[in-house]
Amino acid sequence: MNTATQGFRSRLQNLSRRPGVRRAGLGIGILAVGLALVIALIATGPKGTPAERIEKAWPVSTMIVEPRALSPTITAFGRVEANHIAKLRTTISAPVKEVLVKEGQWVHAGDLLVALEQVELRLLLEGREAELKRRTALLRSIRNDQALAESLTSHEEELNRIAQEKLERHEEIFRKKMLSEALFDEVRQQASERFIALQSHRARVKDFPNQIAQHEAMVEQARITVERAAIDLAQSRIVAPFDGPVLSVLVAPGDRTTNGSTLVEIADASGFEVRTTVTGDASALMRQHLANHRPVVARSGVNGHTLLLELTRLSGNVKSGQSGLDAFFALTQTSPLPDIGRVLDLQITLPPEPRAIALPVQSLYENDRVYRVEAGRLVGLDVERIGDFLTQDGEYWVLVRSSKLAAGHSIITTQLPRAISGLKVEAMPQINQTNHNISRTALAERTEKLPAGS
Repeated sequence: MNTATQGFRSRLQNLSRRPGVRRAGLGIGILAVGLALVIALIATGPKGTPAERIEKAWPVSTMIVEPRALSPTITAFGRVEANHIAKLRTTISAPVKEVLVKEGQWVHAGDLLVALEQVELRLLLEGREAELKRRTALLRSIRNDQALAESLTSHEEELNRIAQEKLERHEEIFRKKMLSEALFDEVRQQASERFIALQSHRARVKDFPNQIAQHEAMVEQARITVERAAIDLAQSRIVAPFDGPVLSVLVAPGDRTTNGSTLVEIADASGFEVRTTVTGDASALMRQHLANHRPVVARSGVNGHTLLLELTRLSGNVKSGQSGLDAFFALTQTSPLPDIGRVLDLQITLPPEPRAIALPVQSLYENDRVYRVEAGRLVGLDVERIGDFLTQDGEYWVLVRSSKLAAGHSIITTQLPRAISGLKVEAMPQINQTNHNISRTALAERTEKLPAGS
């Protein structure tokens, strides 16, 4: 036992004499002392209480709402068209003498546009008038012949009566054998000739109404040819049927026109309208307003002037490639008139909607949700969006409606990144249409001062 103990001690003395073992022992000692100091500090340190976290309030701008009747505004692009475009043609063949207008020129009703040569047309008219005179004279002659024949009828009848009486006398004498057969045949022949003459005369008198009707028709036909020639002569002067711009001129002096050829195209200024495409919801509202005779108006700027328009009709079908119906707006003024084909930026104003509320665009969340401020916290409300609204300052706001919004309610007009019901907010000065931009600037400055992560 003593021998074993002495051997163990001897081995320990040998290990302690090695340098590596001595350094390891020193490190372990230092680590033990440090650990003891840390435990002593924790055990003897003061007992601290956790700090209470303060909820941050998000600064927001607000506005007081007041439901009332407001008119929704729809923004759309429309193209100017003319629903009356006249293609002035001619049915005659004549050389073009003079062209008095050019494309784009404004003309008035009755203005001379193109003049054709009239020499051939005047000669044709004079020939037709001469034919009318000849046929009229023939009609008068026939009527004179009728009057003469009617006046001679009694004489023809008298001659026939005399001839018949003479035949009867000679027939009595012939039966008494006092007259030769040859002489009796001669008397009988004379009586027959007078009877035939009388019947011929009567047939001629009876036929006079037919001859007169025939000549009257010939006179009427001649008169129609005269009128046609006069129309052809009038067509040698191409005049404007209404006020409007000249769209195109298709002839030049020296050209010869043909039957049905187009000479000039002109648009009717009173038929100018603007065609635009509106969505299904908007078109349904417009159709309802038209049925109820409630005006739907629009306005647009043209060369520094305000153009006023009014809805007249909606198309009956959705065209291929479109998402809505075509709406047609007529101009309510004749000056200034936009150019045909020009694209206009329309601001369409629908009739007022009851209990509508106009809000800035940034008040709307997810297209159908707003937040009301109650006791310093947000309360989310679903709303019905009924259109846009154009303020007097030219800003576009949204028009909404909700049964849960009443006059005096405060709605935030700030877009918060994490808006949710119950979020604590600090209301900034309430805004309206006049101080809206100032409030947004103040809100931006206040937001920049918030601590990071609040």
